[in-house]
Amino acid sequence: LVEDNLHNARLLITYLCKLGYEVTWAKDSDEMWRSLKQSIPALILMDIHLPGVNGLTLTQQLQARKRYKTIPVIVQTAMAMKGDREKCLASGASDYVSKPIDLAVLAQMVAKYSQSEKV
Repeated sequence: LVEDNLHNARLLITYLCKLGYEVTWAKDSDEMWRSLKQSIPALILMDIHLPGVNGLTLTQQLQARKRYKTIPVIVQTAMAMKGDREKCLASGASDYVSKPIDLAVLAQMVAKYSQSEKV
């Protein structure tokens, strides 16, 4: 989970852990890259609006690196205007969920892209 908002992060971590997933949380791009050096997750939930490097740029950077290219990225954002979904997918994201997040929809997406491994 790459999310700078503490309340959103707590909600997602609590929910995903109750579903049986192991969640690693990074608050920004630096923490994400450090975490990826430790282990490769089954998928990444990526917020778009992050301090420093935004989530779309991070998704593009992940896609450009052979080691991380196969990690599915689900973009989570308040960007819900026409064309925003396409913009997110064009960055290399596997899927898109708008905020406020429908937890049931998120659960389906996470299940689709992971095998109950690390998120």
